[in-house]
Amino acid sequence: MTQLYTPQRMLQLYGSEATRSAIIAAEKSGHIPAPERMQTGSLSRRVWPISTLPELGERYGFMARPKRMVTVAIYSAKGGVFKTSLALNMGRMAALHGIRTCIIGLDFQCDITRLLDPPDPPEDETGLNDVIARVRRQRGLLDLFGDSDLETVRGLTDIPTLHYIPETAGLISLDRSIGAQDRREYVLGSVLQADFSSAYELDILDCPPSWSHLITNALVACDLLVTPLECKASQFSSLSVFVDHLKAFRETMELDYEHIYVPTRYAPNRRLSTDIRNWYVGNLERVSMGAVRESAIGEEAIASRVSLPEHSPNSPYADEMRELLRELWAIAVPNSAHKSDKSLPAGAAAFDAEQASA
Repeated sequence: MTQLYTPQRMLQLYGSEATRSAIIAAEKSGHIPAPERMQTGSLSRRVWPISTLPELGERYGFMARPKRMVTVAIYSAKGGVFKTSLALNMGRMAALHGIRTCIIGLDFQCDITRLLDPPDPPEDETGLNDVIARVRRQRGLLDLFGDSDLETVRGLTDIPTLHYIPETAGLISLDRSIGAQDRREYVLGSVLQADFSSAYELDILDCPPSWSHLITNALVACDLLVTPLECKASQFSSLSVFVDHLKAFRETMELDYEHIYVPTRYAPNRRLSTDIRNWYVGNLERVSMGAVRESAIGEEAIASRVSLPEHSPNSPYADEMRELLRELWAIAVPNSAHKSDKSLPAGAAAFDAEQASA
């Protein structure tokens, strides 16, 4: 079923301070798409389908359109730290701001692909031959190095500005083939510049919790590296080795990407969790002010294949996710307080301007 957004829910999604009268003024002036009408009993409600939201996000959201393609790699050497959750939240929210986004899965476990792929039909409605045929039809990153183009490989989603490159078994072959090439650390970056820069404004690389040729390529290609660290004692077992390894690789390759650690699985009511978060802030080079808490709402959002702000827009967890994304976006796209290619302001500024002209 297509998700429909009332004006109130739309504004909650973006955390906007605009009012109903401001929205009506924007509709009348043609600054935003006119809503559809949905009849509920004797009531008629104004709603927008999710396919229209990117146009609204450009005006009322908090993520500015970048002037050039930005590549964000999400990587940690430990699994289960909300890496794919961050990729999904950033990807969907950026796309809902009208930013043409592609999530590229690099993890052999295919977690992000399972979240973005259309749901499989019930097992009793399909057969083995259907499953085999679907697997054989699917294309992935390896095919872009062969005879397939981006249009053939990329998958579509319910948001028109969000695409993805599915993870397939070909990633194993791709990793091996990259290792045999000259300038092997630059292979992925070359493909992104050649095939993606004209189609997308944001590429998100969802990386596996391992070190491989694909990882070195992701680090070389990225503008921003986001490393989620869970606020649990188990994270410390190899953290110092991981931090030193990243530092050595960055210095050897003379890379200038921005890097930030994000505390995840944070439990503020547990002293150890708070102590660990404070340790990160005091001992690591750059740690986000925002953190991602463990919550049933977060799990429900992932199960529903949507971001936290989409699933529960007026919850404190959604507020925290918006603030974290705002923080990360300010690093990835400096000086992004206002839209870069429009004279119209965004968010609360749009509200002020519309009230002044009403």
